[in-house]
Amino acid sequence: MKDKGGKENKTERLLIFGGTTEGRELAEVLLSGEAPYELHICVTSAYAAKLLPADERLSIHVGRLDADEMTALIKRLKEDRKALLCIDATHPYAVEAGRNIREACKRTKVKYERIKRDTKAFGNEEKATGGESSIIYVDSVDEAAEYLRGTKEGNIFIATGSKELVKYRDIPDFEKRAFARVLPNREGIESCERAGLTGKHIIAMQGPFCEEINYALLMASDAEYMVTKQSGDNGGYAEKLYAARSAGVKLIVVGTPTEYEKYPQGKSFEEILSELCPKKRKGSADGGRKLVYIVGIGPGGVEMCTTKAVKALKDADVIIGAERVVEAAKKIEKTFGKEDKPVFISYKPEEITHFIDTHGEYRRIAMVYSGDIGFYSGARKLSELLEASPEKYKTVRISGISSPVYLLNKLSVDITKVFMSSMHGKKQELLEVIRKSDRFCIIVGDKKDIQKICDDLIRLGFPNATVYVGEKLSYPDERISAGTPEKIRNMEFDRLSVVYVELS
Repeated sequence: MKDKGGKENKTERLLIFGGTTEGRELAEVLLSGEAPYELHICVTSAYAAKLLPADERLSIHVGRLDADEMTALIKRLKEDRKALLCIDATHPYAVEAGRNIREACKRTKVKYERIKRDTKAFGNEEKATGGESSIIYVDSVDEAAEYLRGTKEGNIFIATGSKELVKYRDIPDFEKRAFARVLPNREGIESCERAGLTGKHIIAMQGPFCEEINYALLMASDAEYMVTKQSGDNGGYAEKLYAARSAGVKLIVVGTPTEYEKYPQGKSFEEILSELCPKKRKGSADGGRKLVYIVGIGPGGVEMCTTKAVKALKDADVIIGAERVVEAAKKIEKTFGKEDKPVFISYKPEEITHFIDTHGEYRRIAMVYSGDIGFYSGARKLSELLEASPEKYKTVRISGISSPVYLLNKLSVDITKVFMSSMHGKKQELLEVIRKSDRFCIIVGDKKDIQKICDDLIRLGFPNATVYVGEKLSYPDERISAGTPEKIRNMEFDRLSVVYVELS
């Protein structure tokens, strides 16, 4: 085909069946630069269409299509083009739609590509939720509803979408017990109303959602059960797992359809994007910059690592950090079913940046720190080095749970009334701390630090102070000891511990 100037138009046309995060992200990336593509995207709702980028190279079809209608659409798109590629980015549970798309492509002899999610990314759910008894696996929404029909009490948080919501209607006291989270559009609200839900029992929100929002909604609805689909990272599956664990909610998981899992031709988002636009891989920042995750992994125990930190560890090509922290990060990675990644042991910023610069094969780097990256952390110096060269690196900072915060919560202490400090790699005079507060928490980096704190307390006239020492916090062999300075000074502790002191 020739353009208005009489030159051959080499722009290729892509037909994307979307309505998912992957479909939207693919459109955004392909339209963000000079990629030679004209896009036609099919979505099922006007709401999904509104989320797509506005661009003259993008046309949108709104509404469901059967195989015959898809065939007619493809034929029309092929009329003035020799090359047309069809990309199936529909939801893993949209089995009928996927079947129709493949049939239409077969009829029209158009190349078909399927974006497949890694729905098994969090394969060890029982570890994430605190035990296998806290999670129930079913094969369909029908089975989930059947299981819940056997319950007589306890509120139910339903996060499986609006399409099959009516199947839950026969659950005892459904209108009183059920809370449904659906898309904020007319179709979602009307589905809730047809099922018998009204008012506060309808939660109309656009996801995916972070762990904190999931947790807040579970607590607000006083849920005992949560129903979700095994929809992978892009569907916010991990965030639901962690929220359910934190809220003490039994999780009912509708497994990915067998047809979706067994279909052999699927490719990851990254593979599809690399083929369409090699210079714009997801996970590589724009302009060829390296993506560096600066990650606080928490005190060290697997369950205390945030969802975002787990995702960063999974996404990274290499993990860097001090030996103890890297070992903890590798344990977290293994817990969620991933193979070992290459590691580089170092905590020196200059050494780390040199390693990143001289290893071009690593495009996504996870730099791991214990606790939180903003609390007496070595992350600050590395961040300054990386951010001084924005043309080379893009940094993403991911907060973690600090050991002092963890200890104080275990002790039911109001954190706002405690002065925080650190002796890890620095000198700290106790008198300066005492002048600030009669309650203080200190991170120590050496066994002698604890003895010095106790000796200073006695010397300064506080022999009856209460001293708490937390060691190996969040690990299975965690220990929290309490006593007077005299008692604590004669005990043996782990080198990296946290001390909390109440003077009166």
